[in-house]
Amino acid sequence: MSDNFFATVLLAKLDDTPGLEALEEAIRKSRKVGFDYVDDAEALEHFRSEIAEFEEAFAEDDDAHTADEAGDIQLLLVELVRRRNGSLSVQTRETARKFLKRLEFVEQRIKAQGKTWADVKWPDDIKPLWKQAKKAGL
Repeated sequence: MSDNFFATVLLAKLDDTPGLEALEEAIRKSRKVGFDYVDDAEALEHFRSEIAEFEEAFAEDDDAHTADEAGDIQLLLVELVRRRNGSLSVQTRETARKFLKRLEFVEQRIKAQGKTWADVKWPDDIKPLWKQAKKAGL
């Protein structure tokens, strides 16, 4: 067996590896052996087709199909970010940090008004605070 066969090894450790990292490794290794898109346009077109499939599943109110299509979109996001020398797992953590900092900003403003989450409603009370957080560079 050649050293460039890797799928069985990755499958064996899949449940012990964080999902995004496992997907990034699978894509990275598959691209090294030539399992790749012809160019960026082909990869982007596949991404768009997966979004259309997700929208159809979502509109059908099919939970399992929607989740499956979301996974396909995630795979393509990993691929597209990889094509720009990035890591979706790293970016996901940074996006979570940005979301939580904005949420913290909103919570601080709600507390300063002497209110709790139960006292405020989306969009009237919360959306303006979210916009302030974004304007503050969070």
